[in-house]
Amino acid sequence: MKLVIVGARADGLAHGVLDLLAVSGEHEAVAFLDDTPALQGTEVLGLPVLGPAAEIGRAQALGAEGAVIAIGAPRARERLGALIRDAGLGLPPLVHPSA
Repeated sequence: MKLVIVGARADGLAHGVLDLLAVSGEHEAVAFLDDTPALQGTEVLGLPVLGPAAEIGRAQALGAEGAVIAIGAPRARERLGALIRDAGLGLPPLVHPSA
C-alpha cells in the first residue's frame, strides 16, 4: 500500500517510520505532509513534503491509499487521524518484523 507520512521531522518519528517501512517491505512511502511552513515544498529523507496535513488530497493524487501519523502528541494524532479517515485513507497497523 502506498502511504503518506504525516509529520516530517527527520530527527523524529518520521525517520523511524521510514526505517520500519523499508524493513517490512509491506508498504511504500510516497510523500510527507507537515504543517511546518519551512518544510513545505522541500524534500526530507528523500521524499517530498507536499504541504500541510489539510492538503491530504495532494497525497491521494500521488496514489496514497493510507497514512501513518509520525507525530507523538496524542491530541494532534487524534485530530490527524480523523482528517485522514474523513479523506477516505486507511491507517494501517505497522509492526516491525522483529517484534
